[in-house]
Amino acid sequence: ALRKALLLSVAVKEEISEEEYVPASAVSNDNGPITSTQKHTIISLCKRKKIVMEELIKWGKDDNIDEVTKGKAIKIIKFLNDDEKIGKAPKHIFIS
Repeated sequence: ALRKALLLSVAVKEEISEEEYVPASAVSNDNGPITSTQKHTIISLCKRKKIVMEELIKWGKDDNIDEVTKGKAIKIIKFLNDDEKIGKAPKHIFIS
């Protein structure tokens, strides 16, 4: 009733059979390729923070964004959201 009142359309664990239920941690693959959502987030954050995305990726030891793994993309996004760490980054990654 509460879900209907809040207009939520999410199934709870009890409503899903044991065969269908797979914890998110079981399907997490940080070594898989970067997702399109992660790519878009990195591109947007780099534009907002005036960072040359290609230089940031090369600084992280990858040749281009398509070589970045999901796990590394998570770290890049965390870095881009931390102004203190960005302040300590090398100047060559910033737009002149």
